[in-house]
Amino acid sequence: MEAEFLQFKQYPRSMNREDQLKRTKQKVRFFEELKRFYSSEILEINANVNTESNVSFSVLNRILGDFNLAEISEFPLPRYSLKVELDQFLLRIRNAVAHGQNSVIVKLEDLERAITLVERLMDLVFKSIRDGFINESYRKR
Repeated sequence: MEAEFLQFKQYPRSMNREDQLKRTKQKVRFFEELKRFYSSEILEINANVNTESNVSFSVLNRILGDFNLAEISEFPLPRYSLKVELDQFLLRIRNAVAHGQNSVIVKLEDLERAITLVERLMDLVFKSIRDGFINESYRKR
């Protein structure tokens, strides 16, 4: 919602009379839009999703939560942490390559490990979306 209503991130400051009138008109427009947003039967999804530069495990769960979908469990299997695999393995390699560290060596085992992680995450995100659709949890705010 913060992406839709940036006014939630603004802080009060002292103003002259003309700026106060302008600000009052902006507030009225803001509350009219807010009313329209909450009274609408249609769920509008903003195309801008804040990934905070990297989709870490916590960011992924925050995004799911933003859509009122179930979060993904850190341990889908015994002794297998999605948080560790995503944050400390895959994102570490991704960031090293993205920031020009040419000395990164990716072995076949690393590639297989990354593919397994991405497949598991895709399955779990799909399940969360599917369950949210079936239960209509996206409507419950």
